[in-house]
Amino acid sequence: MKIGDAVFIDILKDIASKNKTVIRLACKGRSKFEGWLKFEIAKKLAEERLEVSLEKNRFDIAVSDKKNDDFVIELKTANMNYRIRGIENKHRPVTKNFKGISKDIEKIKRSGKKGKVVFVVFPIPVNDGRYLKRIERVQKNTGVYIIQNFQHIENNYGIALCESEVINSKE
Repeated sequence: MKIGDAVFIDILKDIASKNKTVIRLACKGRSKFEGWLKFEIAKKLAEERLEVSLEKNRFDIAVSDKKNDDFVIELKTANMNYRIRGIENKHRPVTKNFKGISKDIEKIKRSGKKGKVVFVVFPIPVNDGRYLKRIERVQKNTGVYIIQNFQHIENNYGIALCESEVINSKE
C-alpha cells in the first residue's frame, strides 16, 4: 500500500463496523473519540507494514512507506448539536469543531508535507444533510476537496466519515 493512495474512508468504515458499541456510546453522550480513533487508524496502517509514529512533529499520525515517503494525518471528531431521540442533549461548539478542521488543513499546507485530514461528524439524524453545509464551508475556505460517507449507527442516526484530498503544498 502506498500511503498517499490510501482511502481512509475505507479504513474508517472498517473501524466503525467493528466497533459499533464504542461509536454508539460516543454518539449517545456526544463524546469525542479522537484519541481512540488515532490508535485504531495507526494499528491498521502498522498492519500494512508501514512505519507509524504518533504525535510526531505536532501531527497526530506520521507514516513512512518503504521508500521513505513521509505522509501526515490530522484527525478530528466533530460532534453536532442536532436533537435526536435517544441522544443526550448537550450544547457543543460546532463552529469551533469545523474551524479546527480548517486549521488542520492549513497546518498541513504550511508544513510542505503530504497529508490528509480525516474526521468524523457525529451524531447526524438519518436523511438530514445539514452537516454537508459545514463540510462545504471547509472546502470553500481551504480550497481542499473533501469526500464523505454516511454510516448508519442506529435507525435514527449515524456518523459521517470524511477525508480531505491529499494536501501537498510543494506541488
